[in-house]
Amino acid sequence: LDNALTMARPTHFGEGPPSIRAQQVVAKAQEYVLSQVDPILDEAITYLLIQRPDKVIDAFKAYLQQRKAGETAEPKSQEGCDREQILSELKPVLAKVIEAAAKAQPSEDVLGFVIEAVNQATEVV
Repeated sequence: LDNALTMARPTHFGEGPPSIRAQQVVAKAQEYVLSQVDPILDEAITYLLIQRPDKVIDAFKAYLQQRKAGETAEPKSQEGCDREQILSELKPVLAKVIEAAAKAQPSEDVLGFVIEAVNQATEVV
């Protein structure tokens, strides 16, 4: 019996299933991203897929700035990047933005936070 308990217990920190507290933190972060960040990003992605800009990241930033200024951005379809290229260019930026938002979970000016996170994610080092 003692051997069975030893085998069932993790031997190193981080092994075994996540604690209830860790599960709650993850669930809270997921809920935050789904309710606060995803709507902003979904609108921007839809805009970009219709607009098909040549410079995806620049257009993404411009769209977010227009939203922040209260302007309505109406996409005009053009012969720029295709769907796969747009999503490919956005994917690493979106991953960084979502990670930053999940960690910080700002309660005010979520759009401003997203804009800053996009700027940081696309900074040339």
